Amino acid sequence: MRRQLLLALLLSTVSFTPLATAVSAGGMAVVRLDADPTGVLVDVPWKFGFMVRQHDISPNSDVTPRVNAQHRDTGEKLEATGHQVGPVGHFLAEVTFPLAGEWKWSITPEPYAATSFETLTVYASPVGASAAEADAAAPVSLDATLTARVHAGTCAALGEDVPSINDAAVTGSAIEREVGAASAVPITITTLTLDRPLAELIASDYAIDLFIDAASPSGSACGEIGGPIVNDDLVVGLRQREGSDDAGIALLRGDRERTEITVYHFSVAPPAASSDVEIRIVQAGEWAFSPDRVEIAAGTTVTWINDTDTSHTVTGRDLAFADSSPLGPGESFNQRFSEPGTYAYFCGPHPDMAGTIVVTGG
Repeated sequence: MRRQLLLALLLSTVSFTPLATAVSAGGMAVVRLDADPTGVLVDVPWKFGFMVRQHDISPNSDVTPRVNAQHRDTGEKLEATGHQVGPVGHFLAEVTFPLAGEWKWSITPEPYAATSFETLTVYASPVGASAAEADAAAPVSLDATLTARVHAGTCAALGEDVPSINDAAVTGSAIEREVGAASAVPITITTLTLDRPLAELIASDYAIDLFIDAASPSGSACGEIGGPIVNDDLVVGLRQREGSDDAGIALLRGDRERTEITVYHFSVAPPAASSDVEIRIVQAGEWAFSPDRVEIAAGTTVTWINDTDTSHTVTGRDLAFADSSPLGPGESFNQRFSEPGTYAYFCGPHPDMAGTIVVTGG
């Protein structure tokens, strides 16, 4: 009898050991893109590669990567599955976006938790665009608040307008995306075409008047046409008018019939006093956001800094929050909160890590 009990105990231990091992294995996996997304177009297949690494260290092909994306305005969702190609842990996926705009997206290397990425901007496809042309595309978005007009005369004594070729001064800005420091000086851009040769504009007195508010009777910055030639462009400075904080630079290029003008506007006002907030990602027994709850005024920028030796993400629980890509040790991510509300977020690879941003009316 005693021998039977010992045998039963031994068998039960053997039977449950694999289950215990599987449960305790747990862990996390982090997804890293081969390259940052650029030139993603509507209805043009976007193919991309990525690596899956256990604990962001060891390549792991024993997963099923699910790509999930959701349009931030319409809520429309799409899914795709990655396939292992190349070295261990490397996968390829293909996604075709049906709508232009901003998409929140992530890759879930099942059975592990999702890795989020920064909001993906998808642009309207030029007519006849192909997948090979996607990276070379220059998406255009309108900037209806910026207007430039060319006048005969000088800034001190503006004469009649020189009409643009399509009788509309603003044709749009060609900002594909913004990169680098979030603290960089914001620039807005507008272009116009004149049915007049550049030589004529140089030979007589003409000036460019810049309007931030098209309904205003006078511009906020102005510059007489003249200056250095750089790479076939005439560079014209636009100085601020009295009481204005606006300035700019215009590039003019023309032929015997027309002149193309691109105006870059920026503010020379001193930056407002910083009210930015930092949240550290720390390890004090458990990984955590510190502080895990902050209350800020609308317009405040929050920066998350990873002080641990492990990768983390800052992933919003709804469409109003712009997610981060994986943050390695020492890396940071920032987001400006303009609208009042409560924004909940978590770490994709470590869902138990969570935080809340409460934005007041300012």
